[in-house]
Amino acid sequence: MSDDGNCSDGGVAFDHDDAWNVDDAERGDAITPHEIHVREVIARELEDDVFKAEEGDGTYDILDGSISNGASEEYTIVQGKCPICLKQLTDGVLIKGCLHEFCFECILIWSKHVARRGALPLKCPVCRTPYEAVLANLRSAYDYDTVNVLHAASSTSLPHGVNSARRKRCLVYRRRHTHELLSSLWSPIRKTNDQAKMWIDRELHVLMGDDADTSLLLHIVFTYVDIARQHQDNRPMPPLKRARTTSSDTALHPFVTLRDALRDFLHDDADLFVHEVAKFMASRLNMTAYDKNDNYSNGCPAVSDGGRRQ
Repeated sequence: MSDDGNCSDGGVAFDHDDAWNVDDAERGDAITPHEIHVREVIARELEDDVFKAEEGDGTYDILDGSISNGASEEYTIVQGKCPICLKQLTDGVLIKGCLHEFCFECILIWSKHVARRGALPLKCPVCRTPYEAVLANLRSAYDYDTVNVLHAASSTSLPHGVNSARRKRCLVYRRRHTHELLSSLWSPIRKTNDQAKMWIDRELHVLMGDDADTSLLLHIVFTYVDIARQHQDNRPMPPLKRARTTSSDTALHPFVTLRDALRDFLHDDADLFVHEVAKFMASRLNMTAYDKNDNYSNGCPAVSDGGRRQ
């Protein structure tokens, strides 16, 4: 690169602003005007400046769309850096086919803007491999989710924080065991129905899909929650050393009846859904704080400090 900022390639000089229009011989493809626009939009949306590496430093130019040889390995390793925002990965996903990794939100924004301008098929910003889906929630080489990025980009209108919370809640139902449900201690209900409605509605959509009509199930849930409140108010408080619920008491608890009532709708997820509802209703935290503090790797029910067990 010369001192005045111009690059030379085979004796042909061009200004940095025009570099996007030059074919990349290694990729065998040209960066289209549509993608130029997309890269500009993403750069603005992510509030990132243009990062230009000095030769040999192994960094990435978000406008040029290429990664130096020294950095290519870092960007393809799971939990490395995102080639779009150049930061540590957030909800990292792999492009199906080439396995280059990106932040989920970054590749969604990229895919959405490319598709809106008709520059299809989608191509990996790193190697130009066509793609339609990404691999998410990798738990092993054989256990992962395949997400169609165009469907995900068009079907979600929630803010990033909410989307991230929903993805985490989805993992709850995938990873947690339910064997502890019947032996769990039903904690007292501390939330009103209005305080819990948004959270429970989100849980139902996580299990049933974004387009599901949850009005009937919400009615069923809150009917049994109201019964559970009466159950806890009318039941005498046992000594602490005898606080563990007996199998006879557990069978009569309204939450157990709720689980059975939801079985036809939620199937195998009914047990864990009721377990999660009971946990949330027993918490004093609001939805945002609860999502932030919930331990997604531990399926044990939480008992709030100072709360009596039932």
